[in-house]
Amino acid sequence: MAELARLVDETEVPAGAVLLSRRLRAGKRYVILEGWAAVTVHGEPVAALGPGQFIGETTLAQSDARAGSVVAKTPMRLLTVPADVVGSVAPRQASDEER
Repeated sequence: MAELARLVDETEVPAGAVLLSRRLRAGKRYVILEGWAAVTVHGEPVAALGPGQFIGETTLAQSDARAGSVVAKTPMRLLTVPADVVGSVAPRQASDEER
């Protein structure tokens, strides 16, 4: 867990910030600490995401990703998790648990 804490960053975004869209698939994932975001498809809200929930490419995969986006509806505090961290920490955690 300490290793994971060193690899993530805490960030704040204002209401209206686009967190994920077809154009913004640069590999960032977020864990919501505070605030709310809307998942939209063709401009229509299809889901709300709040504290404790995860925002990543799978958020859009559950809908029509070609037309979807995730937008902050309120000011938000997030943990930013680089994509390569998710894959690199999980196998090590399993190895540590096997000991």
